Amino acid sequence: MSSSQENQVQQQSEKAMSSAEQLELVRWLIDRYDSQRSAVANRAAIVISGNALLFGGITLMLGNILSDSSKYTNFQKRFLYVLSATNIVFVALSILFAISAIAFVWKTSRKAVKFDQTKPILFFHPRETLSTYQNTDSFSNAFRSASTEQMLEYGLRELLFVTNTHFHRYDDFRRSLQALFIAVVLFCLLTFVVLLFSR
Repeated sequence: MSSSQENQVQQQSEKAMSSAEQLELVRWLIDRYDSQRSAVANRAAIVISGNALLFGGITLMLGNILSDSSKYTNFQKRFLYVLSATNIVFVALSILFAISAIAFVWKTSRKAVKFDQTKPILFFHPRETLSTYQNTDSFSNAFRSASTEQMLEYGLRELLFVTNTHFHRYDDFRRSLQALFIAVVLFCLLTFVVLLFSR
């Protein structure tokens, strides 16, 4: 082996992390994604509140249209009803996507992100840990006998899992924002059309 190759091998060995260091980095990355998930959930809750206010405005506008229906022609009334209904549909879609960004409602998180073929994530994932160990003794024995390499493997599975779930949650949050934006535009259009038809 030449001196340059020996230097490369030495540099790679110096840069390589130990299993304990890798495990600590994995734990830090999991914590980071957990805080990002909390941030997405908080933003989704704000979107839901915004949709509630917007729905109140649509309801008020629709009530005014119904109370003053004699002022509009049949075509104008149908147009306003369709526009109001479309607005409500986008508000509902925004709320549903925001809820999905907070929590997976109809499926477990594994099935929701199509991650159910992966090996069990013990100790790092509460559902699978509880389904595997039914009592304190079995859990304690398994935890104490687990090597650093085994813990690193479980941690890497959990890291890939939380990365996947964060991607899906943020994607749903982005869709909720898109639907909210369309709903706001439709509400502004509805307000403009009501004022225009009321002349």
